Amino acid sequence: EEGKIDDAMQACTIALEQYPYSLELMLCKAELLANQGKHDEALEVVEQAELFNPFDSDTIYLKSTIYNLKGDYQTAIELLTEILDIAEDRDEVYFHIGLAYQSWGKYHNAVAAFKQAIEANISNENALYELANSLDEIGKLEESLPFYQQFIDTDPFSENAWYNIGIAYSKLAKFEEAADAYEYAIAINDKFSSAYFNLGNSYMNLSNWAKAEENYRYCLEHEEISPEVYCCLGASIERQERYEEAIHYYKDSIKLDPLWEDGYLGVGICLSEMEKWFEALHFLKKATSLSDNNSYHWLALADAEANVGNLISAMEAYQLAAEYDDTNLEAWVKWSVLNHEQGDFDAAANIVMSAMEQMPEEAELYYRASIYL
Repeated sequence: EEGKIDDAMQACTIALEQYPYSLELMLCKAELLANQGKHDEALEVVEQAELFNPFDSDTIYLKSTIYNLKGDYQTAIELLTEILDIAEDRDEVYFHIGLAYQSWGKYHNAVAAFKQAIEANISNENALYELANSLDEIGKLEESLPFYQQFIDTDPFSENAWYNIGIAYSKLAKFEEAADAYEYAIAINDKFSSAYFNLGNSYMNLSNWAKAEENYRYCLEHEEISPEVYCCLGASIERQERYEEAIHYYKDSIKLDPLWEDGYLGVGICLSEMEKWFEALHFLKKATSLSDNNSYHWLALADAEANVGNLISAMEAYQLAAEYDDTNLEAWVKWSVLNHEQGDFDAAANIVMSAMEQMPEEAELYYRASIYL
């Protein structure tokens, strides 16, 4: 990544020698410098660009972003506030003010700014999305619902308003309401790929695997293919126990991104369900290598290790699964059972007692303790 930035910087510098007054090139150079953490140098380039284009909005947005990156949030906000009266796209100015307040950790101020952005332009999808994020941060996401609803009442055909109220419902785990909202967004715009994707996610949470699959497929029709969508499609098919077909889509996600850990995990789980344990091991080990602190990756690997007879490796993997998430009941139970089956009754009992300290409400742990003790 660093090498690509260096190459881009070199290309930008050469181009500026040919076109020294190009605003686009100057802003490109400033952005590259900012990405390298050279904020003061980036500001120098932006200020040079301002000499030739003093009222260009992109220049001011970038300048405020650099101050944001420097941690000088007050200056970033002051810069944006100064152009509110002359800006044509007032919603974008308010949106950037909201982002600055977000970075500053002042989420109540961010909420106010994002609301002003949306009032100026209901179609500002970024502001609608960030409003929900900021309200979520302060534990008041429920308050976004009437705000979105008032825009829906004003413009029932606003696909963005329906989409964003769907996001709010999703974050509140109200998946039936979220699904209804995404359905309305799609009815307004039947090429709304993000709505299809989120609708698929809602149906996954409602355990309606077939409807989830249907909407992920629609998403692929209307959006550039991505490993995430392929993986989600694979998961919806996996839940329907069509493992060979699910493997096909999981492998498609890996082809697009060889470091896409969920693709390897999905293939490994499907092979495990088909009791192809040795084949599963390769993919599950790859998944854990890409995300070595994921409890459920270690749990899946432990199951495969146990089923091929690699008991020491299985014990270690179950232990890691429990350590990385001490509320992973399945990891604790399987770890204790494996010890008990190997005749290490004290270890099995100690594991269950440790789990009870983390999850005293789990009845199964008391049942296991009564067996082991």
